[in-house]
Amino acid sequence: MHNLKILPVALFALSGSVFAQQVPSAGSQLQQIPPVPVSEQASPRLEIEQGEKTVNTETDTATITVNALRVDGATIYSESDLIALTGFQPKSELSLSDLRAMAEKIADYYHDNGYFVARAYLPAQDIDNGVVTIAVIEGRYGKVILKNESSLNDDVANNMLSGLNSGDIIASEPLESRLLMLSGVPGVNVKSTLVPGATFGTSDLIVEVLPGRSISGSIDADNAGSRYTGEYRLGSTVNLNNVTGRGDVVSLRAITSGSGMNYARISYQTPVGKATVGVAYSKLNYKLGREFESLRANGTAEVASIYGSYPLIRSRNTNLSAQLAMDFRTFQDRIDSTSSVTDKKAEALTASLVGDHRDNIGRGGVTGYSVGLTTGNLDIETPSARAFDAMTAQTNGHYNKLTFSALRLQNLTEILSLYGAISGQLASKNLDVSEKLALGGMYGVRAYPVGEAYADEGYLATVEARFLLARFSE
Repeated sequence: MHNLKILPVALFALSGSVFAQQVPSAGSQLQQIPPVPVSEQASPRLEIEQGEKTVNTETDTATITVNALRVDGATIYSESDLIALTGFQPKSELSLSDLRAMAEKIADYYHDNGYFVARAYLPAQDIDNGVVTIAVIEGRYGKVILKNESSLNDDVANNMLSGLNSGDIIASEPLESRLLMLSGVPGVNVKSTLVPGATFGTSDLIVEVLPGRSISGSIDADNAGSRYTGEYRLGSTVNLNNVTGRGDVVSLRAITSGSGMNYARISYQTPVGKATVGVAYSKLNYKLGREFESLRANGTAEVASIYGSYPLIRSRNTNLSAQLAMDFRTFQDRIDSTSSVTDKKAEALTASLVGDHRDNIGRGGVTGYSVGLTTGNLDIETPSARAFDAMTAQTNGHYNKLTFSALRLQNLTEILSLYGAISGQLASKNLDVSEKLALGGMYGVRAYPVGEAYADEGYLATVEARFLLARFSE
């Protein structure tokens, strides 16, 4: 899917120091690395094989006096609540069609609350003293059967399906959550089917895990790089999926702008229960050109990371995850014209919540949000640079920062949508450029040059219209 964005309007407000036309550094170059392109995850398929249904062809208009209504078989909701849904009044004159309509209201209530296989019907019965019974079959799991034809370990697949047990009531939320987690495992495809069980009122869940792509990846290009290290960038990502059969993935990412900037990252992540944990290492080399070419300025940035995420909510329409990451960063900036070298090290621990929600408001849309708290420590190792920092910005030492973002993509027509977003951060002190809020570039104020304005605190608001272009490929 490709979008053309038009009519962008961006506003920003700042507090703290803003640096313009500052000599770019390893930290600022690292800020400009675009995020890894995320491929769209295929939703798991769920098929339901229905048992034989009784087709009511009778149009009986004869009525009987119903003194009381009973509901049999309900455990999730109370009998009184279900009867209230039907609108039944004692001593009503009701036809068979009226009673079936009441049963349908009960079934619809179950379906609307996620119990999609539940049934409510009028069983064969002798009506005594005007008492009519509606039977409810809430629908329970018979067997949960895993058919694994992939290289994924059975233990991993079964662990992700844990919580779907024989005898449990079938509900969309836990079923959908576990199937989505399983389908999110790299290198597999998931198909699931509910079939009538051996016992009345039960359904067997058959989950098929099929081989997917063992290797996946993408190529990306943009002109959003720094004018001092190369505006045109080419990137590539390669994923080696399910390497050990544990649902793990090795990812290789590289970006280059030619001689001005080169970046590489390797990561490994694997599921642990419902969580995902990983490690990563990245390195960036840069060399400045244009106005700074005479300085012969260059440098490196290296980052080693440990990270993890846990799904708090996982469904087709709503997702919320808790994330934790620890970064160990090393920066070196050199100005060869003056034989100047500045070395820095930093450790940062970030805890965050990231979520999204899809709805049918208007023509439908998506709301996304995130909040993150970072606590870290900067160590300026070069004595002269540390002394200069102590007299000026005082970034050395411990710091905290809070980041936040919210967005809304609202469909207006089939091809036109409106996008709005706000993001920002608060800081406990002046920050190193690697932790500052970047204001320019494709993720900020696009009319402002990338890498030339940063702030310790501020917010950025964006509104834009988007036109949907035709697919280049299916």
